[in-house]
Amino acid sequence: MTGRRADGSSEPTPADVVLRTALSLGDRAALEVAFERHGAAAFRVAMAITGEADRAADAVATAFVGLCGERPRVARSLRVDVLDAARRAAGSTAAGRRAPSADPVWGAIADDLTPEQRDVLALAVPGESSCTEIAAMLGTGRDRVHHVLRSALAGVGASLGLSA
Repeated sequence: MTGRRADGSSEPTPADVVLRTALSLGDRAALEVAFERHGAAAFRVAMAITGEADRAADAVATAFVGLCGERPRVARSLRVDVLDAARRAAGSTAAGRRAPSADPVWGAIADDLTPEQRDVLALAVPGESSCTEIAAMLGTGRDRVHHVLRSALAGVGASLGLSA
């Protein structure tokens, strides 16, 4: 079980509720289970933002440590909370760098995108999050994420000289 709902919803599964409760009590085994389920996806999100494996790993560690002792949430899935925490930690770690700045082509393209488009792309490109999950992480609606993603991809295509 991955803790990801089959319908792409950001609502918590029953397994999420149990795991979040254990995490709030500082249960190390629960932390290990959460990491096994969501660590790779969190790393991909952090890597997309920082562009550096060491910084991404630091962001993921910060995200998971932050889950321990945190009051359980019932409104969002554990996966959404983990990816959101990784996104926020990676943003802090990157300290103003644009995602993923290590790639000069992406850097040139990213300059043509709005900050909102860069955020949505950084979460969508690893292919780990649905528009519903991205909306929950960014505190916006699914339709807005879908619209921003489409406009960002159109902007990337235009920057690369591709026609629709």
